[in-house]
Amino acid sequence: MVKILVVEDERIVAENIQKGLEHMGYTSFVASSGEEAIKKAEENPDLILMDIVLGGKLDGIEAAEHIQSQHNIPVVFLTAHADEKTLERAKGVEPFGYLLKPFEDRELRATIELALYKHKMREELLSERDKLHALVDGLDRTGIGIDIVGIDYRVLFQNETLIKEFGDVAGDLCYEEFKGEKEPCDFCPMMRAIKKNTVESAEFVDIHGRHVELISAPLLNPDGTVDRAIEVVIDNTERMKAQKALQESEKQYRTTIDSMRDAIHVVDSNLQIILFNNAFEEWNKELNLDTDMVGKELFEVFPFLPDKVRDEYYQVFSTGKTLITEERTKIGNKEFITETRKIPILEDGKVRRVVTVVRDITERKLAEEAIRESEEKYRNLIELAPDGILTLNMKGVVTSCNTATARLTGYSRDDIVGNHFSRLQFLQTKDIPTYLEAFSSIAKEEVSKPFEVAWIHEDGTPYVGEIHMSLIKKGSKISGIQIFIRDITERKQAEAELRESEERYRSLFEKSPISVTLLNKSGVVVDLNKSTENLIGYPKEEIMGESFENLLTINPEDLPELKEKYMSLSKGVEVEPYELEIIRKDGKRRYITVTNSLLVKDDDVVGFQIISTDITERKRAEEALQESEEKFRNLAEQSPNMIFINKKGRIVYVNKKFEDVMGSKKEEFYSPNFDFLLLIAPEFRDTIKTNFGKHIGGVDVPPCEYTLITKGCKKIEAILTTKLIRYGGESAILGIVTDITERKKMEEKIRNYAKDLEKKVFERTEELRRANQLKSEFLANMSHEFRTPLNSILSFTEILLMGLDGPFNDQQKEDLEMIRESGTDLLMLVNNILDISKIEAGKLELYMERVDPAEVVAAVASQLAVKAMEKGLSLTIHIDQDVPPVTADESRLKQIVRNLLENALKFTEEGEVRIGARCEDGEVIFSVEDTGIGIAEEDQKVIFKKFRQVHEGTTKEFGGTGLGLSVAKELVELHGGRIWVESEPGKGSRFSFSVSVTK
Repeated sequence: MVKILVVEDERIVAENIQKGLEHMGYTSFVASSGEEAIKKAEENPDLILMDIVLGGKLDGIEAAEHIQSQHNIPVVFLTAHADEKTLERAKGVEPFGYLLKPFEDRELRATIELALYKHKMREELLSERDKLHALVDGLDRTGIGIDIVGIDYRVLFQNETLIKEFGDVAGDLCYEEFKGEKEPCDFCPMMRAIKKNTVESAEFVDIHGRHVELISAPLLNPDGTVDRAIEVVIDNTERMKAQKALQESEKQYRTTIDSMRDAIHVVDSNLQIILFNNAFEEWNKELNLDTDMVGKELFEVFPFLPDKVRDEYYQVFSTGKTLITEERTKIGNKEFITETRKIPILEDGKVRRVVTVVRDITERKLAEEAIRESEEKYRNLIELAPDGILTLNMKGVVTSCNTATARLTGYSRDDIVGNHFSRLQFLQTKDIPTYLEAFSSIAKEEVSKPFEVAWIHEDGTPYVGEIHMSLIKKGSKISGIQIFIRDITERKQAEAELRESEERYRSLFEKSPISVTLLNKSGVVVDLNKSTENLIGYPKEEIMGESFENLLTINPEDLPELKEKYMSLSKGVEVEPYELEIIRKDGKRRYITVTNSLLVKDDDVVGFQIISTDITERKRAEEALQESEEKFRNLAEQSPNMIFINKKGRIVYVNKKFEDVMGSKKEEFYSPNFDFLLLIAPEFRDTIKTNFGKHIGGVDVPPCEYTLITKGCKKIEAILTTKLIRYGGESAILGIVTDITERKKMEEKIRNYAKDLEKKVFERTEELRRANQLKSEFLANMSHEFRTPLNSILSFTEILLMGLDGPFNDQQKEDLEMIRESGTDLLMLVNNILDISKIEAGKLELYMERVDPAEVVAAVASQLAVKAMEKGLSLTIHIDQDVPPVTADESRLKQIVRNLLENALKFTEEGEVRIGARCEDGEVIFSVEDTGIGIAEEDQKVIFKKFRQVHEGTTKEFGGTGLGLSVAKELVELHGGRIWVESEPGKGSRFSFSVSVTK
């Protein structure tokens, strides 16, 4: 799999590029700076996408220059904008492409594929060039010239040897440059080679009088035609001269050495120069050395020579053997490499002179070093390649493998190299015929198609690979096969996962409870699931292949609008979900919500997906809701209380009572510019806003007292009861306002009356007692007066909840349950007040009898078990086995236990509540223990007093009047017992009371 390094300092852009690459099937990783990119380039990605502008010390161009100096990795530059100077710098890096941000995925894919292809072609071209250069350089060292000549006789290529011999004649006519002729030669071997498609040769004397042997061979084009020939030019002149030198005089010998291009000089036994050729003289001139050399000692002319040269000459004089050495010499700014041959000349069996032949081999050496460097780079490339690479000889024996092969198989080079490929431990036997077939194919056709095989890693892990093969040739002879192993395990796993994903999608498609229909680009149905069949009542076979325009399920009136929606969608315009009425096969009409989306494959739109949801019941519910809202309006308009609905901070409904009391018309309240907070006294506005906010957050808020201000600036004391409702399909707050102005006035009078009584407390104690008695009687009477209508309210609420007066919806049921719960709480309050008044008046009578404590505890626990369950609390009972009966009023005893247990449940949000009884010192101790909020030590002194709670926040958060514990205390003391509390804030409380054991 192609691995791409993305160098981008903007995280979001980098992530988007990565997602696009992942979608295209590439593996990618990210660097956010030039420095990080240089480090991650060590992982040898196949391609680098480099942003030019980067944060850090290095920009993208500098990072690319550094990477390309170390690695052979193609770079594509990304840029949003760049000036000419930057682009010129970028060109110097020789990138494989540019991408202007922002770009589409198809642009990115095309640029990547083109860059990878260009890089591959460049590598192949360089490889072929290196091979050709190696061949040409090898021939250069042998002194053989090579050229390539076209069918028009023009020279297309020359090697260095030929350039030295004839000069640079590229583009010139060969017969003019080599022969000095005006017309092509009759014996021209080049033309014969092209015409006959055979190797031809000829010998001739060139324009310089050299004896040249010319061998021509045709060069085939890919289409099989021939329009060029390669020529090997062998200069036989020196051989001819050598033969003549045996017969010619010293003059001829001198002419011979002067004609040689190598620098030659002769020294005697004193190392004095006695002869040198023209080439040696020219060489000295080029180096600005002395050219008047005859009779001078060698080291006088060349003072820079090391002492070892003197020893080398003495060695030749003494041994009579030719000595060949290489030296690297620097004269001034010029550095060169020479090959020196010291050849002894014998006279009378003794060495009298030494002929020194100096050849400048600088270019050859540099070429050899370049070849070695190229070979080293090739070895490094093979070694660092992410794919496994093996070479086999023609017998099938592995001759080499790279590190990746060892990594992919888990076996070392020693385990692999030297073995026949069929004996490699990681190969599977079943795949060997596939390899043999590929070997046979590539040997015959020189082409092998990639194929997939599996192997087992040394650690037992299965792998899947893609195999590519190429021939290894020496000249035209096949010497082996190179095998490339690419690990595609992850790709195959991804393909398998894709198939599984498609199967899962198909399963979800078929089993989905939601209707899904697929159309092609022309709007023809190509698939639908079972839910669609159930929705429209038509079997699949009757719908498949039909255009959506011809579907009998669509109301003809809706067709124009539907066509317009599909046209918009096909143009890339998003279409919002819409509602539609359809006609089933059985004639029934259903309402659906339709969501349309495009089906895209390889960036092309191939069709549409239609998801339909049956909303018939919802539509019916909405109609029912409209009827319910109408009923609500009728009831609200007849209500004696003021009623309003607030939605998103605006008044959207008020009843007639609200208009009458507040002195404004409905239209004024409904105005968008109307601020409902202006109806509220300033000191209460924050409280009301907070309560409304809690409602919207789903938190119930208890009724609250506040002051209204009418249009005429009249203040009205009121109680506001609010509830979160659905109105017009949205959340809204229903408010019921009860005018308590008169009650407030009465309360004010009572407070004033109490103050007057307080002033006279010391003077009129008896009157105070009487007033207290009157108060108790008043409370008792008031309690009786409250109980009568409350019982009626609760009874009729129960009748309504039983459905005896007809059905009702969930909202109405919830409202009735709220009435029942509030009424029950109020009835309990009335009962507590009544009990207090009776106790204070001394009129509470107890009906003492033998009572089983266990039965009392169990009965109360069962009554409140549901409430504990609703709060998610654990309610446990523990009764000692030896608890005896007590003498008590059973109903009052249950009332005490119930009050304590209700308190525990009320003030405990999580954990558990335990209730129990035990016998201790002739008394039965009842206890209720919780893990609730707990009570501070200073607050434990007031909790049993009438109308007292720990602090005001407790009442607001948990409700209550502060009478429950007071009543419990009074009842316990009437039984002759005592009550106490043990508590710690944040850890819970334990309330206990005692009752005497029956004697």
